[in-house]
Amino acid sequence: PLFRSAVDKKDTALYSEVPVLVIVKEADAKWPVFDQRQYSANLKENTASGTSVLTAEALVDGQSNREVAYSIKSQTLQSGSKTSAFSITDSGAIRVANDVDLDYEKSHGINVVVVASLTQPVLRTSEVTVLIALIDVNDNAPIFGKELYEASVSIGLTLGSYVTNVTATDQDSGRNGEVTYSFSSDQEYFSIDSSSGVVTLYRELDANTYDSYELSVTAADSGTPSMTGSSTISLTVRCSASGLCPQKRPADTSMWIIIGAAVGGVVVLVVIIVVVIVVVLRKRKAKGVGYISKETTGFDIVNPAYDQGKGRASEGKGQINRAVEDIDDTVYENMAAKAAELEDNEYTEITSAQREGEEIIYEAAD
Repeated sequence: PLFRSAVDKKDTALYSEVPVLVIVKEADAKWPVFDQRQYSANLKENTASGTSVLTAEALVDGQSNREVAYSIKSQTLQSGSKTSAFSITDSGAIRVANDVDLDYEKSHGINVVVVASLTQPVLRTSEVTVLIALIDVNDNAPIFGKELYEASVSIGLTLGSYVTNVTATDQDSGRNGEVTYSFSSDQEYFSIDSSSGVVTLYRELDANTYDSYELSVTAADSGTPSMTGSSTISLTVRCSASGLCPQKRPADTSMWIIIGAAVGGVVVLVVIIVVVIVVVLRKRKAKGVGYISKETTGFDIVNPAYDQGKGRASEGKGQINRAVEDIDDTVYENMAAKAAELEDNEYTEITSAQREGEEIIYEAAD
């Protein structure tokens, strides 16, 4: 071994020695050398597996050499945890192997140590560090602290008064993590602050309003495209200090009332028309005359009937079937029958009879 000594110039000489190791290399020795001292790349956190990130190439005597083999020595998240997010090809290309580990919310970057090896004539290796920074993308939706928020509100509360508040968080960073609040549908009595999520009274409540409200709330981030989350606020209306409690507003029945009135009016009109027709028909009168032609055990009386309206009379006919009873062996012949008032072409039996040559009087039933 070779030693190196150091001596001071005092009368009492003091000295120290240190061994020196000298390595003699072959004049033709070849080493793999990376073309950069350090590599870096930016990578979106939603990059798919199989995507190429960059190539770390080691040269031999300043030239590419196919005999150089590449491997990954270590992969470490900035948090210190180990990962297997990347792989490397025989040519030194680094690719995404496990996209699950590319999560900006867990770590903003990954440090990868790459080794280049040359085995001939003896094993010679070089190392280089690859710094991969992850870029945040809008891959998280806002999440409310509760699925259901419950609160109460009193009648008589002044406008603008605090009612309740909701809170949602988004794990993304920057604008991707900025949350704004809104109601999912228009609200008549309440408003919500888009930045803070505070709900206030917008319109005064009274006894005719509902006794409870369910408000659907949406939280949206500012990413592109925007992602949203939702929750529900259940509000119970309380009595005021005077003891006045709201009654639930009845359903709107005005349309049904209008429809019912219209139908009822039509029915009444139809009934009136029918009654008028019946009365008119019942007032129609008619007269008729019939004759007995010869002795017989029965006779038919055919009666022409005329109405009593003005202008040309209308004519109708009716028939009376009547059995004749023989009285004192005398047959009624050529007897005129005078029709009484006939109504609706309905006829009754002859009610009285007289001897030959006299009229037989009959009348129609009412």
